[in-house]
Amino acid sequence: MEINWERVASVPLKIVFGFAGLVQIYLACIGLEHHLGWWAAMGCLAVAVLFRFMLPPTVGTHFGVVNVVGWHWWVGVWVAAPGIIFMSSAFVYALVRTETDRFRN
Repeated sequence: MEINWERVASVPLKIVFGFAGLVQIYLACIGLEHHLGWWAAMGCLAVAVLFRFMLPPTVGTHFGVVNVVGWHWWVGVWVAAPGIIFMSSAFVYALVRTETDRFRN
């Protein structure tokens, strides 16, 4: 039986990225709860999960890092940057897809 080393090497990366995602969700939750309250934080996270609208958790992550944890603002930007990058790339993809579909039909 042969070992697929690419698959074996990807397991630690999946664990690291999964843990980073959970930390970012936690920071978003405490940041939104600090500014808006518990119900609004849960509502924002529900909107993020159900409708894939990631702006409130990204802003909440920044607030969580800066206002709750007490780190500097640029650390908050670096921690929230993956959400901004994924959000902007999804927006560009949706825009290009919409425009190409419009010209096809």
